[in-house]
Amino acid sequence: MQTVAIGVGLGIAFGVLKITFDVPLTYLLIPLYLLLIPLTIISSESSNIENKCLQNLVRLSCVINRGFSQPVIDAAMNAGAPGATTLSGIEEGRVELPEHGIHINKEVEIIELTMSPQMVDQVMKAMISEINSSHSTAYLYTQHVNKALTYLG
Repeated sequence: MQTVAIGVGLGIAFGVLKITFDVPLTYLLIPLYLLLIPLTIISSESSNIENKCLQNLVRLSCVINRGFSQPVIDAAMNAGAPGATTLSGIEEGRVELPEHGIHINKEVEIIELTMSPQMVDQVMKAMISEINSSHSTAYLYTQHVNKALTYLG
């Protein structure tokens, strides 16, 4: 935020300088470009982020009724899960009332967690306990993840 403010301030100052003293624009821009081009070459946005390739992970997925995911995520995080992603979706074809011509689509949230295999049972037990106490319906499943490229450790 401070960088933007400094840039705006310098831009205004150079504009006033140009107008007040009738300084040609090239006299203002060329020295700045000569300074900024080398800085751009040696800097990199991703220099602070180190990508890591993690292997032999497990993806734990939970499909739960909409509005019930946050307590389940909290339980998973308290049990040691490193993080979670939540997606919204519609589960189709679960309830049909053909005599009334009704086909009901249920709104759900999908919780995705990726972790080491050693953590799965502990996290899953915590999630199931929270699901049972919330009186919601959900189903959980796991998938093996051979490799994942990430910036997380």
